[in-house]
Amino acid sequence: MSAPATSAVEATATAVADFIDRLLSAAQLTAVEAVAATELTVSQLRMLFVLACGKACPVHEVADEVGLSLPAAGRAADRLVALGFVDRREDAQDRRVKRLSLTGSGHDLLTEQFRVHSHSVRAPLQAIPEDVRDRLHQAVAAAAAYLPPPLVHHA
Repeated sequence: MSAPATSAVEATATAVADFIDRLLSAAQLTAVEAVAATELTVSQLRMLFVLACGKACPVHEVADEVGLSLPAAGRAADRLVALGFVDRREDAQDRRVKRLSLTGSGHDLLTEQFRVHSHSVRAPLQAIPEDVRDRLHQAVAAAAAYLPPPLVHHA
């Protein structure tokens, strides 16, 4: 890449990072309040997001993904099962392995978290003048086509 192209990439990265920082700062209070209202720990919420893939996962894989020890993940899973957000079943091939999956209530909780997140991002964007917001939309939509899809889709 040439020096001007590198400079343009750096300038764009700086501008995008600044925009994201400002947007997330404006949205942060709403998002934090929504997480606090669940009365779940961050690790428990992260476990739910890992399970959002839709397949039943062994507890040890969820623990690795979230960065918890197996005992800590087991305790978090116990709480999520007790609250009705997660189902725990024995693996059909190896009864020692416990698989976790989201229940309907777990899906509903994540859907609500995504809704609140979407609203918390939408609200600060309303402060941007319509013509600037339209150009931002066009640029972001065009740029997104060059990036890999998100792991979890939300509205």
